[in-house]
Amino acid sequence: MALLRGDELKFRISFILAMICASFGFSHSSPVKPNFTFAVVGDRTGRANDEIFYQVISDLDFIQPDLVFTVGDHVEGYSTDSLAVCDEWDRVLAELRSTGKPCFCTPGNHDIWDETSREIFREKAGPADTAFSYQGCLFVILDVSMDYTAERLPQERLTWLEEHLKMAGKGRKFVFYHKPFWCEDFSKNATNKLHEIFKHYGVTAVFTGHYHIYFESRVDGISYYCVPSSGGGLPGWALPQSTFYGYFLVRVRPDTVIARPFEVGISRHEVVTFDDMMRFNSLKSRMIKIDEIEPVINGHIDEAAVKVTIENVTSSILEDTLVWSLPQPWRVEPPKDYIEIPSGEIATLNALVSCQGQLFPAPSLKMCFSDEGSNLCLVKPLKVRRQVVAPVSQGVVEIDGTLGDNEWKYAGLITHLYNFENRGVKSDSTRILVLHDSSRLYIAFECFDSDPPRLKAGQSERDGFGGSDDRVTLLLEPERGKTIFYEISFNPKGVVSDRMIEICPFGSYVMHPEWDASLRVEGKITDWGYLLECSIPLADIGISSANVPAMGLNLARWHSGSGLFEAFQLPYRYDPDRLGILVVR
Repeated sequence: MALLRGDELKFRISFILAMICASFGFSHSSPVKPNFTFAVVGDRTGRANDEIFYQVISDLDFIQPDLVFTVGDHVEGYSTDSLAVCDEWDRVLAELRSTGKPCFCTPGNHDIWDETSREIFREKAGPADTAFSYQGCLFVILDVSMDYTAERLPQERLTWLEEHLKMAGKGRKFVFYHKPFWCEDFSKNATNKLHEIFKHYGVTAVFTGHYHIYFESRVDGISYYCVPSSGGGLPGWALPQSTFYGYFLVRVRPDTVIARPFEVGISRHEVVTFDDMMRFNSLKSRMIKIDEIEPVINGHIDEAAVKVTIENVTSSILEDTLVWSLPQPWRVEPPKDYIEIPSGEIATLNALVSCQGQLFPAPSLKMCFSDEGSNLCLVKPLKVRRQVVAPVSQGVVEIDGTLGDNEWKYAGLITHLYNFENRGVKSDSTRILVLHDSSRLYIAFECFDSDPPRLKAGQSERDGFGGSDDRVTLLLEPERGKTIFYEISFNPKGVVSDRMIEICPFGSYVMHPEWDASLRVEGKITDWGYLLECSIPLADIGISSANVPAMGLNLARWHSGSGLFEAFQLPYRYDPDRLGILVVR
């Protein structure tokens, strides 16, 4: 994508100036008559695309807004190499400041993840919580980098926020914070503590990031905006109209405020609302249903019949050619199928699938259609689930880091994981054993490494982020198809990081790191790698001993030396359709 130059940029500026005549603004009286423009830059991290980031800066350098704000995630972070983190900050800030305009950085979870990174942020970008006035308007940057819900924000930070909002009087108020707690709470019709404060003090607009997509909403007179990615990786779960590289420009005038997203290289006219996002997520779950194939036991699928159900919940005739993606060595017959379904009706298609090699990536079915004037595409994966059985233990399982033969002799065994970076190629460097009794689930990991092993195990506190540590991770979905997952990670020394994950109707998720399981765990570094044993109370994950079901399961391993990520199922996601099966019997 080429940088904007000459006549193209002149057109962009003319279009921006014309925004003041648009109908997307909102009025608000103020004793001071403001007249300025500010820009809001989105996330840069998560497989950063610096070419895009430089294009965003190039746009702003030409436009010359009066102020520049970010919504967080400037650096990749999660590293123990402070010098490398500082170097990345220096490069990013040099670009942001190259416009010659004041720039104010909102901390994201990639920017602040522990006290060392907090000090680096303060040194490089300034205080994590900031409030100031400009032309009679209040600007507040709120640090939520290490928080997971609005309800769990520390009271002292909320008090600080209220004090500044109260002092600002009736002038316009703009708030910036990284994680869009508002959309998760709004999607569940739940109370949002921040929103109640914003409503009480008459906040004008709120800008958030984190999801790398654009959408907006207006609730109780407050405009909420999720800022598009400014170079961070683009997700695949959102509306196509929401998923683009860009930034926001906000035009503040005495009688109006106009906030509009801009795609790098394109002037966008389409507004995507929070309700659009909710509807799209509903369409994804309702319109295409693919029956599960039998669980994969032996690592391949000879031939399986798959039924696909298409429900047309739109108001128009659904006409399209459905096409299966066909990663090698998968086969699907027929590979495509034409449909013509009247509104409100259901059609059923049948396909035969087979795979005589690597299971991942699995095929997906793509369908495009029109809904309420928008052209949309849905992609639904084939449900390919590996299965492992956890037998009943034949004796007392000692969690002592020795993996005694008598204890684990009859355990279910997983002998390979799939390599995320290399199109699902199998790796045999990890052996996983599973057992259970009436009250606990037992899991052991044998993790073989290079000779000699190149392991990192610097984390020593529970729930401290060990992003650079070697680790193994267990993801459990006790009630399949529900909205609660449990994720438990261990480094080679057996230090634990565990959390509950709540899936929201919006399509995103909320972390609950306050959840802790009553684990027994022992980790031991050896001359060949490391060994880890753990036991998990079934009651801690909501399972009664009288009714032990089959669970959704994924397991993963991160190698610090090679940067390799491997998993039982690919992709590793908080998605019921992407989990394997743990049979407990």
